[in-house]
Amino acid sequence: MNRNELFKRTEAILKPEIAHKETWSMIGVGSGGARVAEEAARFGVGTIILVDRPSEKLEEHNIIRHPLGYRDLGRLKVEALRDHILNINPESLSRFAAGVGKKPVIMMRCRFAPTAIAEDALVRCARS
Repeated sequence: MNRNELFKRTEAILKPEIAHKETWSMIGVGSGGARVAEEAARFGVGTIILVDRPSEKLEEHNIIRHPLGYRDLGRLKVEALRDHILNINPESLSRFAAGVGKKPVIMMRCRFAPTAIAEDALVRCARS
């Protein structure tokens, strides 16, 4: 992968060298959260943490709204989205966890090391 070539068209606006230091946490990777996570990878965000309900799999009725498609049908959304993100930006470190309750999508930009807490879909940023 040629990093300069990958970000050639966006580097003046998005500053991938700064974005690469960022950590973003996505709680809920349905059609909305998945699109935000996908765009974060395109921006060059270095660490993207994906969190969703346990056993949340991509179903056929999701496909028309979701960035994932038929090839991911039946897979856990967090695992399939991780693979999708790494296909867009191989330098993006995508971590995932399943185990939160049904909550709306929350997107946070963490300035410090992220600490994910599965209770009540809470993600807090804490200094390491």
